[in-house]
Amino acid sequence: MLRCRRSAGLRASSRRRRPSSGGRRPPEPRPRTAATVSAEPAAPPRTPGRPSRTPGPRECRGRRRRALRPRSPAKGTQPVGAGQATISVVLSAPAGLRRSFMVPCVEDLFGGAAPYYARYRPGYGRAAIDHLAAALGADSRVLDLGCGPGTIAIPLARRVRSVLAVDPAREMLDEGRRLADGVPNLVWLPGDSTVLRALPPFEHVVMGRSFHWMDRRSVLTELGEVLPPGGAVALVGPVKRQGEPWQPDSQPWQPVEVRVCDAFGLDIRTAATSFHATGEHHHDLLAASPFSSLESRIFSRRLTWDVDGLVGLQLSYSYSSPARLGERLPAFVEALRRALLTDNPAGRWEQTLVTEVLVARRPEPAGRRDRRQRPSSA
Repeated sequence: MLRCRRSAGLRASSRRRRPSSGGRRPPEPRPRTAATVSAEPAAPPRTPGRPSRTPGPRECRGRRRRALRPRSPAKGTQPVGAGQATISVVLSAPAGLRRSFMVPCVEDLFGGAAPYYARYRPGYGRAAIDHLAAALGADSRVLDLGCGPGTIAIPLARRVRSVLAVDPAREMLDEGRRLADGVPNLVWLPGDSTVLRALPPFEHVVMGRSFHWMDRRSVLTELGEVLPPGGAVALVGPVKRQGEPWQPDSQPWQPVEVRVCDAFGLDIRTAATSFHATGEHHHDLLAASPFSSLESRIFSRRLTWDVDGLVGLQLSYSYSSPARLGERLPAFVEALRRALLTDNPAGRWEQTLVTEVLVARRPEPAGRRDRRQRPSSA
């Protein structure tokens, strides 16, 4: 089980203050097109001040217990129901399920990153979402586990019966609610993989770039008990070669990114191996789980980035989030911008982004498969 650890080089303080006028401010997140990820400089969202101390294991456990403790609904809150897009609910996991399937304190890791995540992460593309919806079925009730700001949940909700969007980071949920305004069959819930049995009914589970944060074997075992017959587990994310641990996407600007992060004590290499990245491929784990029948489709897109888009993308990562940087945020943004333009004065970067939609189901019983494949008699 992975536990939160104190981040090296961060001073303990909970105060916030605006960045000094001496440094350049980060780009304000803004909507982007599917093909081009860029932004014009603008006033940023509020910048955190000194970074908060990363909680220790006992604090994480206490924070999780408080998050899972039932409490009375706020005034005007309605029960979960069809057509309700935004609700206020805190789920309570049964005592036997309070296991840390998801890394504790994920909310702390992504502090301040939600608006950047929503606008600068490139998403998965319409073709991949269309294929996912077709694989699950238009009448499906789907759980998006670790939904973030709704990168999958929002477009998928327009193609299926309903979507439960669950994430432990309330900043991500708030950003998702804002972006999903007008989507009637999408429900946002705070929680993680410890509350699967307490959720409203669902038939399939989808995870986009969140499965690696979890104790994957335990989650698959739990889903094997929770999902109904015919239920599927779908993973959507970058393609990785068999047997490789998690690594950031193949990005032509990555050497510059690593150099600047190293200068600020932000270790991208540690981030790539600090959460259940054991070297076991998702395919292998699924093949050894109750959902061992796998179907994979690959989708490729070409993206163009500018310097403001890359700075915004960098601030969406857990290891370089605004909360992690704290008062160093303006200096980091200026250093990254300068290094990127020194490396590439044209200020344009091309990326081929390859996405896999992996749908895993329970194997069909041999008897049923034999009957289905047996040719009919004349």
